[in-house]
Amino acid sequence: MASMQKSHEERAQSAAQKAADELHAPRRDQVREEARGAAEAAMGKAGETKDVAAVRARGAMDAAADKARGVRDAAADRTTDNKAGDAESEEEDVMLRVKAVDQMTGQAFNDVGKMGEEGTGVPRRRRSSS
Repeated sequence: MASMQKSHEERAQSAAQKAADELHAPRRDQVREEARGAAEAAMGKAGETKDVAAVRARGAMDAAADKARGVRDAAADRTTDNKAGDAESEEEDVMLRVKAVDQMTGQAFNDVGKMGEEGTGVPRRRRSSS
């Protein structure tokens, strides 16, 4: 009888285990589906984030390129304007320097006479008549 009772308990325990497994099976499937669903949602969100980041980066690169183009064009305009004015400006600068040097030495600009005339060269000594 003891063996029969033991066998009966084992069968009852086995049946209880089977019932528990059957109850847990839908839960496990549900958990798996929720995990599979969460993974898909995460992948979708990651894809959207990547796309948004790419659009923003492209916009930033376009803005930087536009700014660089504007700076380059402005520099080219200034260079063109300066080239036209550089010849005149350089000529005026040289004239002003020459004028300043002449004023420092006490000469008037281009105040040079013929050689040997008064005001040029070292004065000659007059011979005294003795």
